[in-house]
Amino acid sequence: MSTATLGASTLLSGTIENYRKRRELKDFAYTAADRKATGIAVILAALAGQGGAAVAGLSAMNIREEADFVEFELNGEPVKGWLTFSPFKEGDHVEILAVREESALNVLGIVRDDCVVALHPRCSRGRYAHFKASARWWLIIFSLILMSGSVLMALTIAAIDGLRAVLDPLFWTIYIGGGGGLFLLLSSLIAINQSRKFMPAVRLAESIFTCFGWKNVRSIDLPAITKKYKEPGEGLEVGMLYFRCGKDSLDERLSNTLPVGK
Repeated sequence: MSTATLGASTLLSGTIENYRKRRELKDFAYTAADRKATGIAVILAALAGQGGAAVAGLSAMNIREEADFVEFELNGEPVKGWLTFSPFKEGDHVEILAVREESALNVLGIVRDDCVVALHPRCSRGRYAHFKASARWWLIIFSLILMSGSVLMALTIAAIDGLRAVLDPLFWTIYIGGGGGLFLLLSSLIAINQSRKFMPAVRLAESIFTCFGWKNVRSIDLPAITKKYKEPGEGLEVGMLYFRCGKDSLDERLSNTLPVGK
């Protein structure tokens, strides 16, 4: 058994015993009552420079989704908590990040010896990785909508005024420069607003990464790391619901956005 403490959070390693889990639909509201119950605010406050902003942001987050509630014992101590998905089983040797409560340890993250990682819901990326992923999805969606709109507009104009009108450069200048520019502005504002809504979970993810001792937490992208280490035959849930790293990435404590060899 090994134990390390970072502020109010605790890192423990040991073997899972009396393991139980159930999958439920839960509202991860992060209200004041929830923070008191889960100890999330305690973790955030323990990390210098992040506590105030994170606690304020968590109050606004309200996301209802499926997650696993796990209960087990580690070194004789009761452990419980919510994970996006728990692939673990009785007898697994793991390292956990938890907050001590009166009745049990509240777990926020688990790393198994084979480098499988499961975390509290929505906690998979640091802020730089989150912004990068948000921008990538915005660009994909914007491009698809713009192309679809262009095709529909061209077919409509061709049906009304003929093919010559569609080939007129002035038409495309007005359409792309006017309508396209307005859509670009509006869609980017919507994308920024939606991205900011997930910042409470992103800050919590950074806090969890920091407590695990990982470096450059703002750049960590667990879905991207999983793509490098995903094993043949593993389903879509690996990289979406839980993650896989490599021995090199854990030895380096996830020192870069993507793992590097020693």
